[in-house]
Amino acid sequence: MVISFFTFASSIAPSTGQAEDDPPGLLDSAVIFAPVGRLVLQALRVLRKGGTISLAGITMSPTPG
Repeated sequence: MVISFFTFASSIAPSTGQAEDDPPGLLDSAVIFAPVGRLVLQALRVLRKGGTISLAGITMSPTPG
């Protein structure tokens, strides 16, 4: 059986979608696989205080700000 990444991610994660989508609520943690620095600021905006962001890229463009 072939399963898409999105289908698999949806089955194990409380929220999946496009990088620019807002989750249904604040997150306890986030994983960023894309090497795009601006996504860090977006993730921080929807993260609960004391939450964790994991940057999984080997290299990443600069984070703005």
